[in-house]
Amino acid sequence: AGAGATSAVPQLAPPVAIAICTFLAAIKSLLQAQAVLRASGILAYSTFSLIFVVEVAKLLLSLGLAASLEQRSWPTRREQLLYAIPGALYTFDNNLVFIILRYLDAASLAVLWNVKIVFTALGLRLLVGRRLLASQWLALGVLTLGVTVSHVDRLWVVVYGCSTDACSTPRDMTYAIGAAMTLVATAVVSIANVVEEKLLKDRLETPLYCQNVVLYAWGVFFNVASMLIDARSQENVNPFKGFDGWAFSVIATQAISGIVISATFKHVSNIAALYAHAMSMIIIAVFTPSTTNVPFVLGMALVVSSLFGFYHLELRAALRALLERSSGSVSSAFTGPKRRGRAYTQAEHEEK
Repeated sequence: AGAGATSAVPQLAPPVAIAICTFLAAIKSLLQAQAVLRASGILAYSTFSLIFVVEVAKLLLSLGLAASLEQRSWPTRREQLLYAIPGALYTFDNNLVFIILRYLDAASLAVLWNVKIVFTALGLRLLVGRRLLASQWLALGVLTLGVTVSHVDRLWVVVYGCSTDACSTPRDMTYAIGAAMTLVATAVVSIANVVEEKLLKDRLETPLYCQNVVLYAWGVFFNVASMLIDARSQENVNPFKGFDGWAFSVIATQAISGIVISATFKHVSNIAALYAHAMSMIIIAVFTPSTTNVPFVLGMALVVSSLFGFYHLELRAALRALLERSSGSVSSAFTGPKRRGRAYTQAEHEEK
């Protein structure tokens, strides 16, 4: 029954998954940054309430998709309890992102967030036992170098600490705080991503939508707790006061992004989703040209080369298959009875 149900879930090819996740990651980061910018760093609504509504939207969307399946199966009770681990970690990370955006611009956050790829690769190796090729580790090293080059004028503040002259200005202090919080957030979300991918792939026969129902139910539970704690500390008794069009746009993009990323985790890989986030900085830079400079462009070039280096075997196989199909189509289009006859005669001659 489970196998029949999973067939209703579309299988994502790596290029398609990366392209979709890249677009959604860029839109999500830009909308979050715009919401903070329009509020002058102080949002009129509670971010705890916003994330709660996002989780509710994900849960309702997953319930609707699960209900559309002809056959459904669910994780075991033990597995349902394990889904609480990524649920709790995502709750912490999602709320921390809004705080980070008070210290970093969207392009800087997108670049620094790519450190998550290294953390995730280590997590896959240590927690799941997945091995990477030497060329793939080299590609991840190039990615790290690209992140460093992109913001070399700021990142050295984090490396050397605030005792240097670079920490004398408020802007550098602000960036150092934001960068430090980003490192914490990337480590937390990397663990959550690895655990989620393991849970999703350990039961491939279970429909993704049913697994998402369990995951997002935990997300709603933890976010209710955090929202209530935040509401008690605020004078405003209405936790949803101040929601505007920007807030609902963030909710919509995050809900859709969550569904697509979980599909990428199950049917492709964690690394593919993270590379998509790395590529999103190109789109973000187009809309925030003030953050673009020569080191940033060089860093983006290294990130793109890292992407091709990590997936060079898959890309080579896909290109070979494409060329074979193209050559086969061309030859069949121009091959008539006379050409087939010569080919057959040549084959007979070789047999003789």
